[in-house]
Amino acid sequence: MANYCYNSVQIFGKEKTLKKLQDKFNYYEKTNYFVEFGDYILDKKFNPEDKERDYYQYGTRWWDFETDLDSKNFDKKFNPNENNDCTLNISGDSAWSPPVELIREICNKFKVSAEMFYEESGNDFMGETKFIWNKGELYCYEKDYSYREGMYKLSDYWHEDMKENIDDGLFSIVHMEDYDGADMYDHMMNLFDDFIKEEDREEILDYYLKITDEELDRIINHEFRKNESTLKDKKKIREYIHKVINKINQDYAE
Repeated sequence: MANYCYNSVQIFGKEKTLKKLQDKFNYYEKTNYFVEFGDYILDKKFNPEDKERDYYQYGTRWWDFETDLDSKNFDKKFNPNENNDCTLNISGDSAWSPPVELIREICNKFKVSAEMFYEESGNDFMGETKFIWNKGELYCYEKDYSYREGMYKLSDYWHEDMKENIDDGLFSIVHMEDYDGADMYDHMMNLFDDFIKEEDREEILDYYLKITDEELDRIINHEFRKNESTLKDKKKIREYIHKVINKINQDYAE
């Protein structure tokens, strides 16, 4: 079974062109192979007898997507040099990897631009690719990262993701699985990768230094982690947290 790679693609062009392209995408269920689908999109003749064909030619082997045509909220900031007026949004999971090559060939054939975001945590990658026309040439701009670095540099929910991960370490203290904070210290240090800016690390640590009673109640009363040994003394929990964070700050100061 393939790992699911999530993709979010925006194709920018004229509404008439993108409506034709959307109709072609809607033909997907009538094809048997992704290369057959790609050939259909690009008006190529598909040869089912071609045993030498690379079935990842277009970047993946299947793509479970939805499409949406939007001419009302078109953002000209993507490429102000182009006279576009519409966006075709395509999103959904593909097998193992993103369909970058298909989008590249679509941009070439239909003279449209595109921006795509993709992520797959199992194979540890996240990235974005942009195809932009400039003076008759199609340029490709790519940014590829590990999943965690991509989460930090490309996504809008890095802070929330970090807090969820740090909560795992805090759970081990509150529910008396980690009696001296050592596991939480190792856990947090592993999360603070070298690419994280100092101000962002300090913001996360400050959040836990100022953790509210409401947040502590949520952790203390966790439905599945709560047990007879659960630490309910919030003052004591805060002492553990301060101990861990003070050690982290000392390590970074050295």
